[in-house]
Amino acid sequence: VVVAEDVKEYKPGLGPFRRALDMIGEPPSQVLHVAFGFKYDIGSAQHLGMQTAWVNRRAEQAPGPRRPDHEWRDLWGLAELAEGQRA
Repeated sequence: VVVAEDVKEYKPGLGPFRRALDMIGEPPSQVLHVAFGFKYDIGSAQHLGMQTAWVNRRAEQAPGPRRPDHEWRDLWGLAELAEGQRA
């Protein structure tokens, strides 16, 4: 878990995302950042090369031209993605 207090920066700053990548120890392209909020997560994660998923429970329109790699209405989408990775 990464908290803003530890990195002295709030999202959408890159500090929290960089710390998470350092902790995980994998290349950004191999990391999936799953977010419930679009505004503070998707762009920053994509900027660092991470895969992104947006849990869009309210079926909102994504602001601006950016699109996540995955978009789901609930976390079942994540479970289905993980299941597909094991097959």
